[in-house]
Amino acid sequence: MTTERFLLALRRMVARRGMCSIIWSDNAKTFKCAKKELQSCWRILESEETRTALSEKKIQWKFIVPRAPWWGGFYERLVKSVKLPLKKIFGNAMLDAEQMTTILTEIEAQINSRPLTYIGAEPNDLKALTPAQILIGRNLQAFPSKDTKVTEHTSNALKKRLQYHQRLVNGFWKRWNAEYLKSLTTLKKWIDIGRKMHVGDVVLVSEDNVPRGQWPKARVEATHEGRDGLIRSVTLRLPSGRHTRRPVQRLHVLETCDADIAAGLK
Repeated sequence: MTTERFLLALRRMVARRGMCSIIWSDNAKTFKCAKKELQSCWRILESEETRTALSEKKIQWKFIVPRAPWWGGFYERLVKSVKLPLKKIFGNAMLDAEQMTTILTEIEAQINSRPLTYIGAEPNDLKALTPAQILIGRNLQAFPSKDTKVTEHTSNALKKRLQYHQRLVNGFWKRWNAEYLKSLTTLKKWIDIGRKMHVGDVVLVSEDNVPRGQWPKARVEATHEGRDGLIRSVTLRLPSGRHTRRPVQRLHVLETCDADIAAGLK
């Protein structure tokens, strides 16, 4: 990667996502001690051209503290949840550059439309704030597969290719959804560190065969303790108003709540 390519990538990011004020990355020594590819990235960051471009836009480039990789946990965890499904689903996929770019962009929309925190004001309103809403004011949505017109006039090769693309995207969603929920702190951790559940808490509910882009949410209506005095299950109020009961292993805190807990452990 050259300085020019790096700055072009930065310009594309700003054009699509808006101007940023701070860019966080691993600490400087990580770049200096890394293999050749990362060393070239470090030279780009240190170049006068890059410094000037960042200064003109008032963008600060900050590095996490040396020998403290857990400081980057909030983004490393998300990166890991994406890399594993990508490798599993796309490891042997037969795609050209344009097809791969299209599918990765649709995956990007999925990831940036994940719920971060609850913002609903009414008991039955479980609306959540997403990265996309912060960036562009609305959720991102991939072109619906049902709107892709496949008729009797469409060649068999094209039909198979469209279906293949959808299988890849749906396969990624299924695996990434599972990895992402696994990466979130379960409610058991809330109990372990003394954070008792309260009636009114909003949680993500792990369900089977969730449609792509859907995030089942519910509000805690009541908690139920086991004989050991620990909360083992809860009664949930769904957006429809219906009540159901789920074990805590099926429930996950929203991402920003998990970050608050992690901050409290430092």
